[in-house]
Amino acid sequence: MADEVRKMAINSRENVVQIDETTSLIQTLISKLEDSLERINETTKAQAAATEQISATMQEVSSNTNKVAQMAESLLKGSN
Repeated sequence: MADEVRKMAINSRENVVQIDETTSLIQTLISKLEDSLERINETTKAQAAATEQISATMQEVSSNTNKVAQMAESLLKGSN
């Protein structure tokens, strides 16, 4: 009976160590995941800002193209 209790105590200690190691590993992985998600969030924000800038630039190019077309049309009408 004493041997069985001793074996159970040893097994319990081993299980506690394994649980501690597993818990520590999980905490480390969660921390790394949080860091990765933060970097992804920062990258996404930067990409969104860049997309907005590109959109604004494209609108400006389109507006300038229309102005140039109108000027060209006026010049053509004036030269006739």
